[in-house]
Amino acid sequence: MKFSYKFNNILGSVYDKGNLVFFPNGTQLLSPCGNKVNIFDLINGRGSALPIEVQHNITCMALNPTASLLLIATEKAQLYMISMISEKILHRKDYKNIGQKIYDLQFSPDGKYYAVCGTSQINVYLTPGFAINGKGRVLSAFKIHQIIKPTYEESNSIAWNHSSQLLIITSKDYSIRIYPIDKNLTTITKPITLTAHNDIIIGAFFANDKLNPLNIYSIARTGQFFTWKSECSFNELISNTESIAEDEEAIKLNYKIEKKRYIFEELKDKDSLTRVSTYNYNCESKLMVIGFTNGAFMLYELPDSILIHSLQLSTKGPLTSISFNPNGQWIAIGSSVGTGTAHDVHTDVSTQTQLVVWEWQSESFILKQSGYSSSITNSYECIAYSPDASLIVTGGSDGRIKVWNMHSGFCLSTFATEHKGPVTGVEFAAGKNGKVFLSCSLDGTVKAFDLNRYRCFRTLAAPNESKPAQFICIAIDKIGGDFIAAGSHNFFEIFLWSLKTGRLLEILTGHEGPVSSIKFSPSNNTLYSCSWDNTARIWNLFEGPKCTREIIKLGADALDLAIRDDGNDGEQIGVGIEGKDDLGSARYQRDIVKDKHKHFSTICYSADGEFLIAGGKSKFVCIYNVKEKLLMKKFEISHNLSLDGFQDFISKRKIKEFDFNLELVKHRETNDGMAPIALPGVMKSDYADRELTPIISVYQIRFSPTMRAFSFVSTEGVLIYSLDKANIFDPFELDTSVTPIAMRRNLQMENYAEALMQSIKLNDKNFVREVVESTPINQINLIASTLPINYVEKLLQQMAHALETTTHIEFYMKWVTTLLSLHCTNLKANIIGSGADSLSSTLRHLQQAITRHYNDLANICEHNKYTLRFVPLLAKHSTSQTNVNDDEMLVDDEEID
Repeated sequence: MKFSYKFNNILGSVYDKGNLVFFPNGTQLLSPCGNKVNIFDLINGRGSALPIEVQHNITCMALNPTASLLLIATEKAQLYMISMISEKILHRKDYKNIGQKIYDLQFSPDGKYYAVCGTSQINVYLTPGFAINGKGRVLSAFKIHQIIKPTYEESNSIAWNHSSQLLIITSKDYSIRIYPIDKNLTTITKPITLTAHNDIIIGAFFANDKLNPLNIYSIARTGQFFTWKSECSFNELISNTESIAEDEEAIKLNYKIEKKRYIFEELKDKDSLTRVSTYNYNCESKLMVIGFTNGAFMLYELPDSILIHSLQLSTKGPLTSISFNPNGQWIAIGSSVGTGTAHDVHTDVSTQTQLVVWEWQSESFILKQSGYSSSITNSYECIAYSPDASLIVTGGSDGRIKVWNMHSGFCLSTFATEHKGPVTGVEFAAGKNGKVFLSCSLDGTVKAFDLNRYRCFRTLAAPNESKPAQFICIAIDKIGGDFIAAGSHNFFEIFLWSLKTGRLLEILTGHEGPVSSIKFSPSNNTLYSCSWDNTARIWNLFEGPKCTREIIKLGADALDLAIRDDGNDGEQIGVGIEGKDDLGSARYQRDIVKDKHKHFSTICYSADGEFLIAGGKSKFVCIYNVKEKLLMKKFEISHNLSLDGFQDFISKRKIKEFDFNLELVKHRETNDGMAPIALPGVMKSDYADRELTPIISVYQIRFSPTMRAFSFVSTEGVLIYSLDKANIFDPFELDTSVTPIAMRRNLQMENYAEALMQSIKLNDKNFVREVVESTPINQINLIASTLPINYVEKLLQQMAHALETTTHIEFYMKWVTTLLSLHCTNLKANIIGSGADSLSSTLRHLQQAITRHYNDLANICEHNKYTLRFVPLLAKHSTSQTNVNDDEMLVDDEEID
């Protein structure tokens, strides 16, 4: 088993806060999620995450015109420069003099400059790598071009003109200021100040059109929209700069208000607290979109301010970011929880974040995804993989169940109304083709869902309706998938149902505390359970009143239970795995001592049963060798210092003379009371705090059935670590004669079998694909028959990986069917050295890729079937219309005659 897992994707957190950024091609979208960045491919319908993390939550981003550099600002006034080519962090700068927060980042249209808008000043830098006439390329990442300190009030937005010579700055003193950035622009010696608004200005921008490029539009949060007309044209300004003499007077850039408009008059469902929260302008299409704190947005055509659309999202949360793609056809809208900026007015708190890409001309959605909010009360609780690893099902504390497609990273369906309480467990049923899963909840029900029709088809509950059981764990019979067990939190009992009939079969009693986890044996009718009463129990089912049980005493409360897929669990020998020291050290903000609560709370076996993965109240996930009881790999799941539980120590600046924690002093009562103590058992945060700081934790962790990835639900969402992005050299039976040069020489000499053997020994997917796609189709049977059996599984693994991205589907399917038909007997006999569990993972991976292509082709064929039926009907209709028109023409001719 390889352990080179790398962070691959994050699900359930589609947008947090900050601005949305389109790529210059207009088909990809960058969305900030906490301290990570998601990339959505809107054409191919896929979502992934950049393999980078910053230290704190992201507040704003900017992408240069060539899409090679990405700037990211965090809530602690940190600026990161990231290469989009290598997807690596190049530079980082911590600001102390720019203010407490970075409100805006903007690259100039020509890419020569980028401006950083802080609360107290604006820094304009030269873009690194940009060629300057006579000076070569700029090598420094943060080479200052100009420092602007506009006012004593906070600045909140900036905007460039089309020639990258002027910069607009708005501030909270209700003013707009224009500064010259190009030093050759000598006609403007002092900043130009415009004042007319009577409230905070959300933003101002140049018209940048051909007729009046210097005209300015400005909008305040109360809905005031002004058009500022320039008294000189841009050509006059530039020509006067080039030809000015010492005795000539320079042309001054003056403005006057041409139009005033109050856009709230056209807003529906408004109230006294509704304010403008965000805006965006596209100079190519001359469109402006304005977002409000009640979830509404309006689309205008400038300069006439013609209202084109007025819509509202399903969420009542404020719109915190709106962005046009370069051609102005798509609008990306992000809605977060609470208010998005410091100058927003509080509105009704939304329970979900939302990310929408809307095509305004056809009034259709290109992308519509919602995630659990960044609020503490709506985090994930449980997770389950489908048998072919193509789907993931998650349950949350708000009662929602989401089904995710692992290939695209998008949510396929949401079951929002079935459960009335937090969902605490989800499991897929065996023998149902991966289309049936069950969930349990604190509302006292267990529900079964069908993914063919996307509906709930069975509800199971405890017999006593007056005292409903609160279920916190669920297990499904792995032999037939008909028996369902659920453990209760309040009655300490295990309930057993039949899925076919829906009848309650048995109630198992004996635990003296909440039943934290239950599992069925994969080989017989045995049920395993563990509880907070420091015991684990083994139940032999279907023996009636004589149901035997074995009690295993534990040294502490049992939180989770894992069973090997082969059922070969034995007796404990010697000392178990001591993982406390592997969880690292951490100190929470309101704890006097560190490492007070760290522990494992969730575990899972690998497919072969040789390794165990564990996570809990810590920032680390650990993989152990079960037989040797050794730590094989440790992953730090996040580096987000905006969460609690990451600090290894408390800074001395926050400690008083007698070792008082400053955070405890901040939270003390007003009437000379002591610092409050968090409730026992609190895993996420103290809900009584005025400001909640999420505590980093892993709630449930699962290995993928293909062993290509593992996923876990945490404070940040569903994080996926995969081998697919890992770039390592892991050869197979390599010797000195095997090189890429030798492999390509055999290809040129048409020694395809030898070249294929060498590519498999190199164990590089690019080499294997090169050889496979260079092999003639009439040679496949001969080459496949000469492969040794220990090379067949390696080739099948590469085939499964290639089928996920290739367009040569029929060609690769020919390879797969040939390999399986020629070697099925030996594969079934399991004489491969890597073992049956590794082979089953490979076959699951193959099934996942083939099933996805099958579904895609089925959808295309279904669409074509109805299209082919419609074409003859349309032809008949056109023919009949033509005949009618011919008859009318004949009648007209006769009348003329």
